[in-house]
Amino acid sequence: MENFCMERRKMPQYFCHQCAISNKLVIPVEPFTFTGTSYQLDKFIKHTAPTGIYQINSVFDDPTYTTYHDYIVTGTISGMLEIDDRGRKNLIWYAGRETGAEYQNDVFIAPASGVKIVWPEDDQKLHAYPITYSPGAINYCQICGTPMPQW
Repeated sequence: MENFCMERRKMPQYFCHQCAISNKLVIPVEPFTFTGTSYQLDKFIKHTAPTGIYQINSVFDDPTYTTYHDYIVTGTISGMLEIDDRGRKNLIWYAGRETGAEYQNDVFIAPASGVKIVWPEDDQKLHAYPITYSPGAINYCQICGTPMPQW
């Protein structure tokens, strides 16, 4: 009989902004620019003016640097913390309006009304992209129980 080992993945955890910051679960960086490294510039182009077809990609509806900057700043100062199933930290902000769209193999899938800031503690990789919100679905802060939108 063969022994099968399966990697156990944790479920994502969510924390309201206040709990995440006050408990020092995330300490966001304050970079001078959001396109300062080639990695960040590549991500900015991918999510504002894609130069190719990606298996899955989300694109902001306003490709200006100012809007991109504002989404990152707003998400950083008010977004909830997600610690995903691999332990990566992301900040998620619900915009309350359309921020862009999600595409699969260059075909429209869904409008996006949120912003995900990835690598919020790394000033060399920090970047953002629009994400689709699931209406009616709710996550709860792991510390205080505050209800938050689910992505």
